[in-house]
Amino acid sequence: MNKEIFKANPSLNEYFETSDGKKFYTENAAQNHAKVKALKDRTVNHVERPEELEEKVVVAHSPEKKLSKMTKAELKALAAELGIEVTDETNAELVVLIETAQAEPAQNESQTPSEEDNTPA
Repeated sequence: MNKEIFKANPSLNEYFETSDGKKFYTENAAQNHAKVKALKDRTVNHVERPEELEEKVVVAHSPEKKLSKMTKAELKALAAELGIEVTDETNAELVVLIETAQAEPAQNESQTPSEEDNTPA
């Protein structure tokens, strides 16, 4: 059932489900629903996008799109383009890894050898 929800909502990375089967974008909304509806079981389940759905997403990184607004699948695709090995990093950790990888080439290009380095030995 959750695969259908993610297929229908490609930008959805996670949702929160109450014991009565209602689904919410935020955990707080799900908890409030459980409280207001006085559910016997107030458990809120956190459901994440399955990996097999993430792998099928093909993403072309657009420099206009902020990393913080990218889906996990988009972040993983960009990390792969940059040669970053990804395991179970969170979106925030992926953003840091990508920003670091993107900053490294810029730092290397901006470093010019000093005049001392150019003199023959």
